[in-house]
Amino acid sequence: DCEFSSSRTLSLIQMCTEDAVYIFDVLALGSEQAFIDTIRDFLQNDRIIKLFHDLHDDAKMLNAELSVDTMKRTLDMQIILESVTGNFMTGLNDVLHHFEIERHKMKGTGFANGGHVFDKRPMSRDAIEYAVNDVFLLRKAARAFIEKQDGDIKSFVQKSDLRAAQAIEFDGARVMSFDVAKNFAIVSNELLSYQHPNNIATFEPTTFYTDLNDLMQILPYEISGQILKDRESFREICLDLGETPVVWSGVGSDYKRRHLCNVPKSVVGDDISCIVRHLTKFGQDNRAGLEGSLHRISAIRNREESLIGLTIRVGRHVKGSTFIISDLLHAYPEKSVLFLGEPGSGKTTFIREVASVLAETKNVVIVDTSNEIGGDCDLKHKCVGKARRMMVPSLGNQKSVMIECVQNHTPDVMVIDEIGRSQEVDAARTCVNRGVRLIASAHGNLEKLVANQELNGLIGEVRTVIFGDLEAKEKSRNTVSFRKQSEERSKPPVFDIVVELKRGTYDEV
Repeated sequence: DCEFSSSRTLSLIQMCTEDAVYIFDVLALGSEQAFIDTIRDFLQNDRIIKLFHDLHDDAKMLNAELSVDTMKRTLDMQIILESVTGNFMTGLNDVLHHFEIERHKMKGTGFANGGHVFDKRPMSRDAIEYAVNDVFLLRKAARAFIEKQDGDIKSFVQKSDLRAAQAIEFDGARVMSFDVAKNFAIVSNELLSYQHPNNIATFEPTTFYTDLNDLMQILPYEISGQILKDRESFREICLDLGETPVVWSGVGSDYKRRHLCNVPKSVVGDDISCIVRHLTKFGQDNRAGLEGSLHRISAIRNREESLIGLTIRVGRHVKGSTFIISDLLHAYPEKSVLFLGEPGSGKTTFIREVASVLAETKNVVIVDTSNEIGGDCDLKHKCVGKARRMMVPSLGNQKSVMIECVQNHTPDVMVIDEIGRSQEVDAARTCVNRGVRLIASAHGNLEKLVANQELNGLIGEVRTVIFGDLEAKEKSRNTVSFRKQSEERSKPPVFDIVVELKRGTYDEV
């Protein structure tokens, strides 16, 4: 086993043999070539079994600092427990509990968090005890396992060696696969590759659809001609009276504003009127659409309610974007999922694909406020597949349409583009209590949602709780640091799972 310093460098290497536990101080010995050669030869020896628990970080740092490019005859107890129980990413105490070994009492207390305890020299007695128990208890669990197997551990060694090779190749990253035979449950790749390679879900390439031709046809030629140069990357078009048209394009850190300088004139009223003639009627939220497409057009008005500007958000359908969360969608069919992200992060785009995927096997109904998910016309857009769609007359009616959906159309899954008001939180709780799975989005991230008193009911109405002296003292026994003031849920959460989306990416959550 290895312990790391606060700067994520190797601090200790621990080894447990039949007779003793040895601790090597890497901070002191790391530059000694004899030490490096000895550790490397030992780890590459194919006659000695090396026990680990979750060797990913260990393999990464041993490779980076001691040039260990291969590890042979390893036995990762985390893989063993996953093979036996099916539980993914288990901790050391889970392994010890399964094999009826006393637990590592310092694990889970926060003692070693951050690695600061392994920076100090000389090390404290507690730090040494922590490091010793990591390998001493692990060896006891391994002995119990090997006895149950009557010494037959060849297949487990092969899986562990594959994990070690992948950890070194991918800089310590964990390689996971979706098991199609278990509703796309996440399984360690080395385990599934060895046992059931045909069960590994095949990745579907991400494909972008934008319906740009329809949009280009309603824009003045001077504008559309310029935009076509960046047709794959532009996100928004901003048209304001008297101003040069502006296009926002790019993704992530490259998301930038570009003035269409080659357009010979500023935007005039006829330009805006020409576009509006092709649109559906603006609603109370000042949004309209282009029939048969996913584009959203938002109006800017003056005091007399006359149009003086338009923001055209390009609607996209990204097929294959949900593969990365296949386990959340299929392995946990009763759990509701909330997608969080800043404006423009792709929440609506993601939800469109989720609705289409789930509708293959479930009765999915979309509550479509502003018609952003299914498009602004009576016939829903083909991107949502077999999902049904209920339009919301106005933003204030979203709550009542959600309840109506449950009462009249018995959905298995309800998809809602955006929850932004307290009454919608109440409606969402009612739907979940009636057995409906919810897929929805909200603005911001988890930290902001916790602080939002109007919406944090989505995750259980987080409230500040102050503990009395006796209760605080009792709780402090189970953790290194405990404050008398704590954040706790006052109700069960509406959503079981929260997914944060990164702006400008469709393969990272």
